Order: sequence, then C-alpha cells, then structure tokens
Amino acid sequence: MKTYTINKVGILEIEKILEAKCKPSYFEDLNSDSFLAWAIELEDHMNENERDGCPSDQIEIAPRITESRHVEWLSVSEEGLDVKNIQWQVGHDNDASPSFGLDMFDVEEEAFDFAEKLISEGKKNVSIVRFENDSSIEELCVQCAEPIISDVVGCSFC
Repeated sequence: MKTYTINKVGILEIEKILEAKCKPSYFEDLNSDSFLAWAIELEDHMNENERDGCPSDQIEIAPRITESRHVEWLSVSEEGLDVKNIQWQVGHDNDASPSFGLDMFDVEEEAFDFAEKLISEGKKNVSIVRFENDSSIEELCVQCAEPIISDVVGCSFC
C-alpha cells in the first residue's frame, strides 16, 4: 500500500494554487498553518482512497471561496509528494525449512489475520515483517503488533 506525505515543495504548490484560484479576501487570511491544514486534508484524502482501492490525487476547493465561483481542484505534483510503499510479509517455519511460506500483503490487517490463521493451524515461528519501499523495517509481534527487539527472544510486550 502506498502512503503519501506532502513535502515542502507540495506546500509551496498549495500556496500558489490557492492564491491563483481563491478570492483575495479568502487568501489574505491564510497563513502557513492554513496551507499545512490544506496539505493534511489532501494527504488524508489520498491515503484513504489508496486504502479503498480508488486512488485520487485532488480535493475540492469550494465555490464560495473561489474567484470563479465554481468548484476548483487542488493537487500537487509528484515532486510535492513523498511516497512510501508499505507491505507486510508473513512467514513461518516447517519441519524442513525455516522461514517457509512467505506471503506478502498490502493491508496490515490482512497480514495479521493470516498470521493468526497460521498460528491456529499449528504453524511454528510465525512472523510478520514490515517493509517500506522493499526494505525490511521491523519485525512485529503477531499477538500485539508491537516491534520485536532482535536481542529479546519473542515479544517483550506480551
């Protein structure tokens, strides 16, 4: 699953778009916190739609605040976004091979559901590893979803 964060370039783009499309009386009252709020709204929209399987990279600017008095749209370029591709890998051991049966999931809940199913089937050493942009970030406990510290045998939280 991809997650989006609007970076400094994106916030500057939002400021320029709002200046170009909004009524002067509205734009004059905006400040850096306002541009950040627009950025957060756009991020949330993009991330929610990514989870729902229908990506959308723009939000509406209401007609009451636009110079045109029509709906306008706010989006940022690729340079204005930091994108992470996050996946979860579920693995388990069998009698012949450690880390047998590696499965990748784009949705965290699906990975934990699958891991719990493997445990209920009696699989040994079930593990979940979170990846960002194809790099292993952390191993997570199947029971509590907390990171597993490599020096500790098992989870230190449960």
